[in-house]
Amino acid sequence: MEKIRCIICNSYNDSPFITLDDNKLSITHTFELVECNECKLIYLNPRFNNEQIKSFYGNDYIPHKKTFLTFKDQLYNICQKITFKWKKKIISKYKKFPGYLLDVGSGNNKFADYMTFNKWKTTTYDTFIYDSNNITKLDDISNNFFDIVTLWHSLEHIHDVELLLNNIIRILKKDGFILIACPNINAIERKIIKNKWIAYDVPRHLYHFSSKSLKKLLEKYNIEIIDIYRMPQDTVFNITMSFKNRYLYKIVLIIYSLLLSLIFKRRSSSLLYICKLN
Repeated sequence: MEKIRCIICNSYNDSPFITLDDNKLSITHTFELVECNECKLIYLNPRFNNEQIKSFYGNDYIPHKKTFLTFKDQLYNICQKITFKWKKKIISKYKKFPGYLLDVGSGNNKFADYMTFNKWKTTTYDTFIYDSNNITKLDDISNNFFDIVTLWHSLEHIHDVELLLNNIIRILKKDGFILIACPNINAIERKIIKNKWIAYDVPRHLYHFSSKSLKKLLEKYNIEIIDIYRMPQDTVFNITMSFKNRYLYKIVLIIYSLLLSLIFKRRSSSLLYICKLN
């Protein structure tokens, strides 16, 4: 495993945040999330390196699946399909007509397929799934090529964030937009669910952003957040999948979290950030 410094301020000055174990893994291991004492980013440290982590992105990893058999799979599939239309509506607010779209961390490519069906010219990029429709390197893409770059719950998985963001800056049109969706470490339900919160997803999730820490990261690359949206569908999924049984409790917690996030947007389970280049 590798010990890393903070990706925002490059500091090694961190403190323990929470210790997690994941009994769904085929190994017995505990994982330490730390908090940077300088900029307050929460991240996994130490972590598996880029080669070691590949074994945790097998055929049983939900975003890579083509077929959905279990209840968990089916719930994910339903949420995903509902969300596609919502995502397209958001994108259409910033880009009125279909153009060129890059989906980073595309998984099973279903979102890209949906956007292709809706006249978008889509490209997919994923380093953990090898599909003939995916590109595995961004280096060959021309400068100022894409109108939209989307990262749907993928930034928190990226080992070399600096390389990725620099490539996105290069290949995005000057008037293009970056859409970044990620779990929110300040989510209302996280402190209630504690170490069972499914969005911790160790060891795959390397960083746990708040709106403040993501803003600090993007500012390093002259990327500006211009709008933020709640993702209520993630509240339903995260709470439902964090517990076995306890159905009434889950329903009450979902309603509580959804209502409170209407008042406090930045406490939503996940947030979608609309970004542009400065």
